[in-house]
Amino acid sequence: MKHTIIGMAGHIDHGKTALIKALTGIETDRRPEEKSRGITIDIGFAYWRDDITIIDVPGHEKFVKNMVAGVSTIDFFILVIAADDGVMPQTKEHLDILKFFGVRQGIVVINKIDLVDDDWLQLVRDDVYTYLHNQEYGDQPVIEVSATTGQGIDILRQAILDKIDQLEQRIDSRPFRLFVDRSFSAKGFGSIVTGTVLSGKVAVDDEVLLYPAKRKLRVRGIQTHQHDVRQATAGLRAAVNLAGIEVRQLPRGTVLAEPESIEPVRSFLAEVFTTAYFKFKIKRNAEVRVHVGTAAVNGRMNWFEEDSVLNNEEHYHVRIRVSEDIIAVPGDAVLLRSLSPVTTLAGGKVLQLNPPHLHRKDEEWKKYFKILTDGTLTERLRLIFRSENRRAISLNELIKLLFEKPSTLKNALQPLLSAREISRFTMNKENYYVRQELVTSTAHSIEQILAEQAKKFPMRPKLNRKELLDALPNHQMDSFLFEQSLRYALKAKLISGEEDRFLHPDAVDNQLILQHKQKIREIYEKTGFHPPDMKDLAAAVDGRMELKDIKNLTADLNRSGVLISISGKYYLHAHHWQRLFKFLRQYFKQNEALTVDELRRFTDTTRKFLIPLLEYLDQSGYTVREGDLRKIGPQLLKS
Repeated sequence: MKHTIIGMAGHIDHGKTALIKALTGIETDRRPEEKSRGITIDIGFAYWRDDITIIDVPGHEKFVKNMVAGVSTIDFFILVIAADDGVMPQTKEHLDILKFFGVRQGIVVINKIDLVDDDWLQLVRDDVYTYLHNQEYGDQPVIEVSATTGQGIDILRQAILDKIDQLEQRIDSRPFRLFVDRSFSAKGFGSIVTGTVLSGKVAVDDEVLLYPAKRKLRVRGIQTHQHDVRQATAGLRAAVNLAGIEVRQLPRGTVLAEPESIEPVRSFLAEVFTTAYFKFKIKRNAEVRVHVGTAAVNGRMNWFEEDSVLNNEEHYHVRIRVSEDIIAVPGDAVLLRSLSPVTTLAGGKVLQLNPPHLHRKDEEWKKYFKILTDGTLTERLRLIFRSENRRAISLNELIKLLFEKPSTLKNALQPLLSAREISRFTMNKENYYVRQELVTSTAHSIEQILAEQAKKFPMRPKLNRKELLDALPNHQMDSFLFEQSLRYALKAKLISGEEDRFLHPDAVDNQLILQHKQKIREIYEKTGFHPPDMKDLAAAVDGRMELKDIKNLTADLNRSGVLISISGKYYLHAHHWQRLFKFLRQYFKQNEALTVDELRRFTDTTRKFLIPLLEYLDQSGYTVREGDLRKIGPQLLKS
């Protein structure tokens, strides 16, 4: 069934609440204060038939923030203008807000026609038509009624039904999201929130996330139009019963959404249009009140245009930074109001979340905003990748940046993959995407670093991952980009490597290195259980060799299995390690415990090496120490 949500707007005391009652029989002013003062303070709701919701919003200027919360999700508006007043300040402000929120369809109602004569009504009628025409709403129907006497109400009802028939069906392709506009507690049920399902669907027993707190909640029950249902879909007003949370933790402005589909932000780009009515100067970086959905927070606004102050009735491209986490997605309406005096300044559409730095004096920002405003999803994705010079982007991050389903994003990414503009890889079971040009340039940087290392330090041409990352120009790049670039460099044979050691191909067959490694092998094979320390080894191989060089060569021989590292300080030739290993296995077949003297007799070594050897055997699990004795360890038992 097609559901329609109508927002009833207009100046205070122009009869909005009375008109809703005349249409539906429902009194939307539910608070005692509203009834005693005769004004609407907060948003109210009336259900007409099973498929129409009418939201009554406050007309007083002090409660515009509540009005914004009410109209953020409507399909069309009814703008009420009293015949005895005509167009008033909140008439103008409300229509501006409706325009900013992208609500282009509506019905204008001239109410209280029973209070004026024909001549006055004609003056008001002319004023209303002129005003609507100037605001680009001249093609919307104008109905004259009296909520008190019922005159014209049937005509208005039919006009509403006609307008509903003309509305285009909402296209829904995004994950579930609902702005909370009201919360309360019901005996036997617990906490309940109401709002419009903006996209996707929510079902009983679903797990949803409450934002910005990122708290997981379970849906206990759902009502739409006061009927219990199993699920609510996009475009419906819904009351959602949530388990395990108190009402005070569900204020207006919070959001329910599909888990891992969205992320709170502090900065976004938007395109806005200023009103005609503010009369004071708004300078760059001015503090303003930022309204998105049902939330309102303080923030600061900067624009890219050259104007030193905001001008009336002008388009601006702005960066907005807010003082606390807010939930917004591209395409959301945003409203900006001044703090003092309080008035509406501008409104428009959110374009990009957590944007990169753009230079106001660089004309490229115009092209950037043009793509954000008019570009396809693929073009906007390309923009994101071109802005990233230090990292890869996961599919999960793209979902949260653009608030799109994984399948939608994968389809939009495919042209970029086919054209090899980006590449895809998997790490930690997650898909990542990165600009191919960035991978290629980083791979060549790695190649150059290793070439310079081989040239400067021919005896230690290899570098590990950390050393390579530290040497790269953009050290702040993330590990995912680095790993993909390393893979590319190895596959393209720009570099060679094994485990965590990499070198330039020109350094692989360095004859001097091969000679030195052979000499080291021979020394360790000859010395057996009397291995030299690093300084003596360096002197024996080449008197000019630095300590770093000899450590690098012995580490290479250790990785290739020629040498066995004993606690990182000494090495044994693999042949002598096998001798020791065989001795221990045979010994423990015949004996329960090994003494230090028995091991010394076998190795015929000094205490200087014997102690590190015993510690290594214990730490590696070949032996287990009990006092001065050693018993067989799990590593020997397994072999």
